[in-house]
Amino acid sequence: MRILNCTIVNFGCLSGRSYSFKEGLNLLCADNGSGKSTLAVFIKAMFYGLPSSAKRSLTDNERRHYAPWGGGTYGGALEFEAAGRAYRIERFFGAREKEDRFTLYDLDTGKTSTDFTDAVGDELFGVDADGFERSLYISQRMPFKAPERNVSIYKKLGELLEVSDDLGDYEGANDRLEKAARTFRTIGEKGILWDLRRKIDGKKEEIREATDAAARCDTLTAQMKYLTEQRAALTEQAEEARANRAQAEKRRLMEEMGASYRRLNATLEGDMLALMPIEAFFSKRVPSEAAVAEAERLLQSYEELGVKHSMARMSDADGKRLSSLKAHMREIPSEEITEQLRERLTDYREAVDAAKKAEKKPCEEWDTLTLHFAKKLPSEEEVEAIHRATEAYDNAEADLLMNEEETKAQKKRLPPMAVLFAILAAIGLSFGIVCAILSQLPLVIVNAFCAVLFGVLCVIAVRRAPHTENIALKRLHTCHAKLSELITPYGYTDKSPSVCARLLFKDLARYRILHAEDEAREAAHAEAQSKAQAARTAIRSQLAYYGIVDEPEEAMARFETDRAEFIRLRGVEDDLAEARAELEDAMNAASEGLNAFLAPYEQIKTLPFRAALTELREKLVLSRECLIRYEADRQSLSRFLGESGFDPNAPMPPYIGESETFAHKEKELAENLLTLEKKIAELHLQIDTQTEIALMLPLKAAELDGLTSELAVAEHTHELLGKTQKLLKEAKEDLSTKYLRDMEKHFSEYLAALDNKADGYSFDIDLALSTEREGERRSVEALSRGEQDLAAFCARLSLVDAIFSKETPFLVLDDPFVNLDDKHYARAFSLLERLAERFQIFYTTCSRARLQ
Repeated sequence: MRILNCTIVNFGCLSGRSYSFKEGLNLLCADNGSGKSTLAVFIKAMFYGLPSSAKRSLTDNERRHYAPWGGGTYGGALEFEAAGRAYRIERFFGAREKEDRFTLYDLDTGKTSTDFTDAVGDELFGVDADGFERSLYISQRMPFKAPERNVSIYKKLGELLEVSDDLGDYEGANDRLEKAARTFRTIGEKGILWDLRRKIDGKKEEIREATDAAARCDTLTAQMKYLTEQRAALTEQAEEARANRAQAEKRRLMEEMGASYRRLNATLEGDMLALMPIEAFFSKRVPSEAAVAEAERLLQSYEELGVKHSMARMSDADGKRLSSLKAHMREIPSEEITEQLRERLTDYREAVDAAKKAEKKPCEEWDTLTLHFAKKLPSEEEVEAIHRATEAYDNAEADLLMNEEETKAQKKRLPPMAVLFAILAAIGLSFGIVCAILSQLPLVIVNAFCAVLFGVLCVIAVRRAPHTENIALKRLHTCHAKLSELITPYGYTDKSPSVCARLLFKDLARYRILHAEDEAREAAHAEAQSKAQAARTAIRSQLAYYGIVDEPEEAMARFETDRAEFIRLRGVEDDLAEARAELEDAMNAASEGLNAFLAPYEQIKTLPFRAALTELREKLVLSRECLIRYEADRQSLSRFLGESGFDPNAPMPPYIGESETFAHKEKELAENLLTLEKKIAELHLQIDTQTEIALMLPLKAAELDGLTSELAVAEHTHELLGKTQKLLKEAKEDLSTKYLRDMEKHFSEYLAALDNKADGYSFDIDLALSTEREGERRSVEALSRGEQDLAAFCARLSLVDAIFSKETPFLVLDDPFVNLDDKHYARAFSLLERLAERFQIFYTTCSRARLQ
C-alpha cells in the first residue's frame, strides 16, 4: 500500500497544510519547530486516532499535545491505496474521544465505504497503535525496544508460522493461567490455599472448644446454686427496709404538708397587701380596655405624625445643592433664555464641524509633489525652455535612428577600389591555375604573387573605406545634457530625460491644482474658526451671569442640569412646607385627645404621652395580675386542704429515722439484687451456650474432613496450573525460535550494509536485542548513541520484514540518523534509497546539509 496525499486542517502547530507524496523516498527538510514530527504523528493519528488519557504531561498525552494552539476541533484527511483500491480517511478530534468523527470514502465511487472501520490501522497492518510505533514508525526519540507484551506483534509473527491461534493467543492464555494460579498461590494472607488452611485451623480450634465446653458446664451449674441462695437472703432484707421507709416517709409527708399550708396562707396575705396601692391609683376611674386601646391609637398616630413631620424636610445634600443654586443662579432662567442659549450652541457646533471638515488631511500625492517643487517652482519661461529642449531631444533621437539605418546599408556595400582589387586578384589566380596546368612555373609564381598582392590591397581598401561621422549621435548627447540640466533641479533623474520631462509637466499641473485646493481649504478653515470663536464668546459671556465659565459644550450641559435641578428642588421645598403644616394640625388634635384621657390620673398626667400610657398600662396589668394571683392563691390553699386531707390540728407520727436513710439502704439492696440477677442470667446463657457448643462436636468433625479434602484438590489444581504454564512457555519458545532466525538474518544483512562490525548481535524470544563484546553479552544500551541508532534502525527493518512479508507497508522515519557520523550516514542513506524500491518512505530532517 502507499499514501497519496494528506490535508491538515488543524493539528498541533500545523494548520491549513496539504502534502502530496510519491512512491519511494519522500524527503521533508524543514527548520526545527516547523512541524516535521507533527506530520509523522498526524499520519499515525489518521490510521489509529488519538486515545484519551488522564496524564497531565503533554509528552505522554498526545490528545492534549497536538490540540491546535488556536483551539477548536482539529484533524484532517488522508488518501491512500490498498489492495488495488483508493480510499480517503477523514478524521476529526474533539476534547474527548467520544466527540471524534471518522468517515471513510471510496475514491473510485466517491461514496462512503465500509471496507474498514475507525480501527483502520489495526485492520490494514494487523498491529495496534503501539505495534505501529514499534515497527513502521522509526524516530530518533524512540530507540528499538522489545514489543514486551504487545500481543498484536506476536500474533502477527505467529500468522507467519501458520499457527496464529496458538501463538497469537499465548499472551491471553498465559494471563488467564497466571490469574487462575494467583487465586491458589499463597501470597501473604490471600489465595484459596491460604483460605482453606485458615479454615481448617479454625475448625480444629472449634472442635477443641466444643470438647472443653462439656467440662465448663458442671462448674457453671455449681455457681448457679450458690447465687440462688444469696438472692433469697437479699430479698428478705429488702422487704424489711421497704416497711421502715414507708413509716418514715409518712412522717416526712405530714411535715411537708404543714410547711406547704403555712406558705400558701402567707402568700395569700401578701397578695392582699399588694392590691392596696393599685386600688388607690384607680380611685377616680378604672379605664376600660377599649378606652386604653383608643388612647394608644391616638398616641401611635401622634408619634407617626411626629416622625413624618421630622422627615418632611429636605435632605442635607438637596439643601446644600439648593443653597448653592440660589447663590450662583439667583433665579430660575426663563425658557426664552434657555432656547436662545441652545440656538447659539447649535451655531457653535456647526462652526466647529465646518472647521474640522476644512482641516488639512494627509495626502500622499501632495507630499510627493511638494518634495519636487518645495524648493523651486519652475516659471513659465523655464517651463517653455523645458518644452523646447524636450522637442529637440525627441528630434535628435529620431535623426539618430534614421542615420543608424543608413550606416547599416553602407556597411553592406563594398568600396569601388576594393571591388577592383578583388577582380584583379581573381584574374591573377585564374592565370596562375592555367599556367600551373601548362607547367609554366615562372608564370605561376608571378600570377600567384599578383593574386596575393591584389588580395591584400582589397582588404586594405575595405578597412580604410571612409565612414560617415555620426553627427546625429553628438546632437543627441548635446540635447540630453541640456534637457537633464533643466529638469535635474526638480529631482527627475531616474528615467530618460524625455520621460522625466513629461512626468514633470504632469506633476506640475497636478501640483498647481492641489495648491489651489489647499488655499481654498485654508480660507474656509479660517472662516469657520472665526465663527466658532464668536459663538463661544457669546455663550460664555451669557452663562457667566449664572456662574458657569466652562467651555460651551460642558457649560451648556451644566446649565441644563443646574436649571432642571433648581426647578425640581424648588418644587420639593414648596411641597414639604405644605406637608409640614398639615401634619402640625393633625398632631395638635391627637395631643388634645390624649390630655383629656390622662386628666383623672394625677400621678402620670405630667409625664410624656408615651411614658404616661406605658405606666397606666403597667398599672392595669399589675392590677389584673394581683387579682388573678390572689384568686389563684386562694383556690390553691382550698385545693391543697381538699386534696391532701391535711388537718393542721392532727398529731404527728413517731420518729424512727430519716426516710432517706431507709431509701438509700433499700436502693443498695435492690442494686445488689439486680447485679445478682444479671449474674444468674449470664450463667444461664453461658450454660446454654456451652451446651450448644458441646452438641456441635460431631458436625465440626465432619466439616474438618470436608475442608481437608478441598485442600488436597486445590493443591493438586495449583500444581497442574504451574505445569500447564511451563508447557505453554516451552511451546511459545519453540515457535518463537522459527522467526528469530529470519530476523537475525535480515538484521545481519542490514547492519553489514551500514557497518563493518556486523557480528555479535542476537535477539531473544522476547525480541530483546543484545550484543557480545569482549566475551560478555550486554544490552545495546551499553553502546554509543550512534551504534545504538544503527542497531535500532536495522532491528526495526528486520522486524518489519518479519511482520509484513506478504504486503508492503510504508515507513515513517523522523530523523533517525541524527547521531551518525558522515561515513555511517552516507551508508545509511544509500540503504534508504535501496529500501525505497520496496517501500514508500517518509523521511524528515532539519539539516539540508546532510541530505545527499
